[in-house]
Amino acid sequence: SLICNKGKIKEIHATLKEIQTEKLSYDEISFLTLKTDKGLIGRVVQDVVTKPIRKKATVTGSKGLAYWICNYKKDTDAVISINNSGSKKEYLFEKTRPDDFIQELKFIKKFTDNDNNLFNPISLEYGLDTMLVISAAFKSYKQKKTLSINYQKGYTIDAII
Repeated sequence: SLICNKGKIKEIHATLKEIQTEKLSYDEISFLTLKTDKGLIGRVVQDVVTKPIRKKATVTGSKGLAYWICNYKKDTDAVISINNSGSKKEYLFEKTRPDDFIQELKFIKKFTDNDNNLFNPISLEYGLDTMLVISAAFKSYKQKKTLSINYQKGYTIDAII
């Protein structure tokens, strides 16, 4: 939401399926409903058990929707757009597994070369924001209710209201 200038996550409601064993504790499936301080509403689904593995993102807007699908075909990602009249366009992007990380490595190289004009999506601040959202998701699940996040209170459990 920050890259699209749609604000920070301010509300979260989470439903999880937790797995607890003697050796492991993890969320097997999680469903998050999120709302930003600029009104964007979204949903995140993470499922670490379903086979075959699927990674995709959907963006819905006033003119239609677009899907990004990882590994749409072997060594190929796709972006598929469908406008409101039903017209569909498919864009294919050939890639290899290392391509999944090359842009991040290029960014790190630029950053270490002291390019201070960069938007830094992997900064410590954004990492802490992400951890606050994850913490709020688990608290929302445990309390079975929608919670708010107050970033002015810092990165503490008190920031989750």
